Amino acid sequence: MPLKGSSITDPKIKVFGMFGRFTVATPDPNRVVVNYFSTVASGSDSESAGNSLSLLRELKPMRERVHVSDLRDLSSLLQRELDDRRVATELVPYLKGDSSPVGFFPGILVALVPNGFLRSEAHAEYPRPGEVSSADGESVRKFGDFWSTHRFELDGDPVSLGRLEIDPKTTDLIVLDGQHRANAFRFATRTFDVVQQGDSIYNAFYEGVEPPEDFDAQLPVTIVWFESEEPIEPRLISRKLFVDVNTQAKPVSESRNILLDDRKRASIVTGSVYRLLADRAFDADRLSLLHAGFDCEEGEAHEFALLLPSIANYAMAYAAFGRDEVDDLSHTISADWFRYTSNYARIRRISGDVDEGKFRAAEGGDRSAFEAVAKALEQSVAPRLLSILEKHPLSLRHIEASRLLDEWIGNQAAMIVEVWDKVFRGGEGLYGGFRRRTTEDDEKVGARATNYRKAITEIESEFVKTRAELFSRDVEDRVTTAYRSYKSRAGVTALLMAAHVFCSTEDEGWGAVERYVAALQEITADQWIVLLSDYKAMIAPELMPKLWPVNRNIILRAIQGRCADKEFFSTATISARNPDVLFVQNKVKQSVAAYASSLSPDRMAERPDEETLAGWSDKAVAALKEVLAAASFEPLNSEDALRTVAYQAATSAVERHFPHMEDGEGDGGYELEEGESDDGSDQPELS
Repeated sequence: MPLKGSSITDPKIKVFGMFGRFTVATPDPNRVVVNYFSTVASGSDSESAGNSLSLLRELKPMRERVHVSDLRDLSSLLQRELDDRRVATELVPYLKGDSSPVGFFPGILVALVPNGFLRSEAHAEYPRPGEVSSADGESVRKFGDFWSTHRFELDGDPVSLGRLEIDPKTTDLIVLDGQHRANAFRFATRTFDVVQQGDSIYNAFYEGVEPPEDFDAQLPVTIVWFESEEPIEPRLISRKLFVDVNTQAKPVSESRNILLDDRKRASIVTGSVYRLLADRAFDADRLSLLHAGFDCEEGEAHEFALLLPSIANYAMAYAAFGRDEVDDLSHTISADWFRYTSNYARIRRISGDVDEGKFRAAEGGDRSAFEAVAKALEQSVAPRLLSILEKHPLSLRHIEASRLLDEWIGNQAAMIVEVWDKVFRGGEGLYGGFRRRTTEDDEKVGARATNYRKAITEIESEFVKTRAELFSRDVEDRVTTAYRSYKSRAGVTALLMAAHVFCSTEDEGWGAVERYVAALQEITADQWIVLLSDYKAMIAPELMPKLWPVNRNIILRAIQGRCADKEFFSTATISARNPDVLFVQNKVKQSVAAYASSLSPDRMAERPDEETLAGWSDKAVAALKEVLAAASFEPLNSEDALRTVAYQAATSAVERHFPHMEDGEGDGGYELEEGESDDGSDQPELS
């Protein structure tokens, strides 16, 4: 008896188009052939294009394919970003013809991969091509149970025209380039289901946005898959091709451009650190992408970010390639020093495993050289740099606060949980998207976006409060100020600058990096708060590059105060670069400036007398002692020596502020100027 009812529709996507192949001219026997197929996607199936609607529905962003917790590859994580605000406010209106009656979207690039291929478990294997068979006027080649090519034949020979069949049950279509265009097109055709039919955080960006009426257009699509003698790895797809495509176009963001850049030497080192962090995803209980500002930009970083790719890149340029002369404690950095970082001997000091020749070849575009350099960096350089960044007492305290915050999240309302998961631990750049929204934007579309923004603020406020509560009440009010300094370009760069100076005093060189970390840990987190707030504020209040060595010297001075075997600054003579000396000098200059500004123009001849200068000097030394005592430190030099330096600085400051004095009034005392030798030569011995 025949079965009744309608037949089950073949789930395969069948689209018509043109085949091609692309390969680079390399003698490498392991080179990869890229097969491609050009077709279209649209809001409805058509006989001329095939299942173009089914294809469009599968052009989902990475965030709809794979959860962030399933990814450990940096480049796969980088592909998750989708700026919904841009799609909603720029691309959809463009498709509606708001800006021009003429418009066109360039084709998007899509890769075929087996389900689960890019996930961390990576059990799926990339299919190899089967044998070509001929049937019904077509040359057919199957790629496992995933997809198959059907080329039309002319006089028995295959031509470029044909059909590509994809089984969406076994195959993922990964948008490598053009996901913003693809999703604007999905929105316009009412197939962006997670936004138009779901109830998620992404809806907040599309409130009040309507798709165009009677939208009739086709989106160009190029689908690629790969062939190689060697097994195809996820890294090849998610890194090599994605990098090559995106570095030829306008970068998505500064952070992603840095992390994807395989040609600039500093970016290569920065990427190696972030690839180690990618193994930890967005864990809250150890330094991870959550704390490394993975999807943030400067000016748009959330409170959890201890590091940003742009800041890390600047610091790594110094750490790996800076000139050796900057290790001199009296050296100052010019504003354009970043352009002159090409000292490969420096990175070889961090690890001798890095080959300069291969590094230079990698910068020139040699992919095999890059892979070799990346492996060496990830095995020996990045772990050492990461250890410094992770084990500093302020980093450990910050991570502890994020762990406690993660526990707090578990007991909160659903929206708080969603924001924590998607905005802070999603790697999609949503934080910047919400930050760029204005109150006026929210008023136009309703309360949903406003409520998400409030949830973001609540989470950050709770974190800041939780972190402050981990410190003693004596320093709670200075915690935010200290962390602002600690995670700035100046702070991160100074931390690595100090590592170079410290390790240069050890027989093992950078092999003693853990000894440097231990020295940092001799100072408690509370003490670091004092040093990076009250103490630093008088020494280096600005964060300009010229003062970065001063920030470095603060770290070395703190280590000297705890490690009896270290003497970076002389205790017998006054060192011009000793932060204690800079403190009293700046403090007394501040007193002179305040006095001068309090006088009216007709009283500017009232030069302060020597007793007043001595009083200011005493107060400067007392202020230094008070700040250091709050961090359980003592001045490196004697009070008499510091008082002499303070008096000299006060005299010099008076000369500058009161220029109309008679010749011979001042004592012409010795003054230490910036850049003067700090080795004790030309300086009196002080007790």
